[in-house]
Formats: sequence, C-alpha cells, structure tokens
Amino acid sequence: MTRTNQRNLNKRFPGRPVMRLMGHIIAVHDHELAPLGITARQMALMAACEEMEACTPVELARLEGIEVSSVTRMVERLVGKGLMTRTHSEEDRRQVALSVTEKGAQLLEQALQRAARNSAAIWQGVTEKELAALRSIVEKLDRNLETLGPKHPKMGSLNGTEKDEDEH
Repeated sequence: MTRTNQRNLNKRFPGRPVMRLMGHIIAVHDHELAPLGITARQMALMAACEEMEACTPVELARLEGIEVSSVTRMVERLVGKGLMTRTHSEEDRRQVALSVTEKGAQLLEQALQRAARNSAAIWQGVTEKELAALRSIVEKLDRNLETLGPKHPKMGSLNGTEKDEDEH
C-alpha cells in the first residue's frame, strides 16, 4: 500500500491510530505485568471488580468493551490462579457474581503500582489541557457509539440495552 493510500485510510478511519496506540499501550502493560502472571486486561477486570464498578461477566464486558466470552475465559484463568471467585445466585443459577480474593487483592496492588509507573511514562509531556481535550473527545465518541446501539451480538451495549447473557 502506498503512503497516499495509507493517509487516505487514516482520513477515512480516524480511529486507526487510536486502535494502534491502544495495542501498544496494552503490550507495554502486558510486558510489565508478565512477572506477576497476569495481563493488562486481567488486571483491568480485577480492578473493576475490586472497585465495584462491575461484578458480573456482562457488566465487565460492557465496561471494558470486549466480548462476554473473552471475559469468561479471563475469569476462568483468574479463578484457576486463586485470584478471583465466582458465586452463583441462589435465585438464578445463571447469574454469576465475581469477586477478588485476598491473594488477588495483594497481586492487584502490585500490578496497579507497575501499571501506574508505565502510565506516568506513557503520558509524560501531555498537559492537563491536552488530557481534558482527550477526555472530551472520548466522551463524545462514547455518546456517538451509544446512539448506534449494540453492533456486535456478543458484546454488551454501551447504553445498557444488551440482551441477557444466555441469549448470546
């Protein structure tokens, strides 16, 4: 592909550099977290559960913008390592609540410290004004995506209209 075509693609799809950037950021965090035996995405799931932002696979998928099946696989690994637990609802066995174990909380603290050091290096030189502008753009894109509704049958909607997890 020629440079002209590359530029045209970037004009037509302005999110391409963001996707590439996110891939690099995740790779940097994954490298730093490897000695702890978890990935950046696993750390994000554990942190969301620990902070009570999301505690079911569907909620985590919606929050992280990934498929429920991906969350389920990651949770399986984390449960296998003794870092998270799964509790089935007594009223509805299909409903699963997730929580971080004491061992998981200790590892999460180490992971968050490593990730914070990486984040500081990644965002070095970016001003508060630039961060505010970025946040504003992300919020606009988020709202735009909400108006589109769910476009992928295995992912939750950003606007909270996802199907029941068992319907996927």
